[in-house]
Amino acid sequence: MDINLTNVEAFEEAGKEILGEYGCLPMINYGTTKTLSAFKLLAKARNLDFTLANEVSKQIKNYELDVKHAIENNADDPDYNVDDDVQIDAYVEKKYLGLIEDSKKYKDIILTIGPHPCAHLLLDKDIRREIGLVRIKDDRCIAYIDGSTADAYGYLKLDLLRVLVVEIISKTFKAIGRPVMNVDELLEVTKNDKEVWDLYAKGLTQGLNQCEQPKSTERVMRYKPKNIVELSAFVAGIRPGFKSMLETFISRTPFSYNIPSLDRLLQTKEIPSSFLLYDEQVLSVLIAAGIPASDAYVCLKAINNSGLIW
Repeated sequence: MDINLTNVEAFEEAGKEILGEYGCLPMINYGTTKTLSAFKLLAKARNLDFTLANEVSKQIKNYELDVKHAIENNADDPDYNVDDDVQIDAYVEKKYLGLIEDSKKYKDIILTIGPHPCAHLLLDKDIRREIGLVRIKDDRCIAYIDGSTADAYGYLKLDLLRVLVVEIISKTFKAIGRPVMNVDELLEVTKNDKEVWDLYAKGLTQGLNQCEQPKSTERVMRYKPKNIVELSAFVAGIRPGFKSMLETFISRTPFSYNIPSLDRLLQTKEIPSSFLLYDEQVLSVLIAAGIPASDAYVCLKAINNSGLIW
């Protein structure tokens, strides 16, 4: 079914076609002040020196950029909490942290409202009467309920995502006159293909997943992955939780714990150092230590929620 994802009427019709008389409308999305905008409000209220405010703002921008990347990189983890992974005191000088703390009173102030980019409300009743609607500036209507409220009151939320990269891949293969490859076929044709892996080494990362951001491009140019295992390790390694070991990893400096049984568990032919990059590795270590699998998973969640850095 071809649906125009920007058209409310299309969503309503799609909802009826898929779910009978159920209603389907985008949820409301609140644009609120974040750390940087909250600090700017504080700076204006206190008439802070421009040079000082500008310096702190630069440090906050670096923090918010890593927050953005961390959220994107962990989008597939429903339990992920970016605040456990990226702490602002690692970005803002200690002498300015008091200002950051004072600016928290200006956070989460609603500045704008609009349709959520993907969250939609599904309801077997008239959404207009049961929930209420908001007409936005382009004359569309959205359900007057946000995701957290829907979760709290047990309303059904559906995320409708349009993955543009799938369309791009399809058009690319069509343009070269070849059928779209599956994963195994793609891995086989790129194996040991120097021209493919040179894209990373030369920084030609436009369109290369997880490597497009300037900082990621600089890092992948240094690391120069040569196969899918190294590339997967790189993508895992640039997550904020691995930052204490990132320089060692990217520079390909050998690393081990000098505990033979542990090193053998972590090292592979492709990655011959003892880097803890994946949750599965942590689980393996816990289980090898004699912790039952069910308890090991609970332990892993506790480690992740603690904000510990590997």
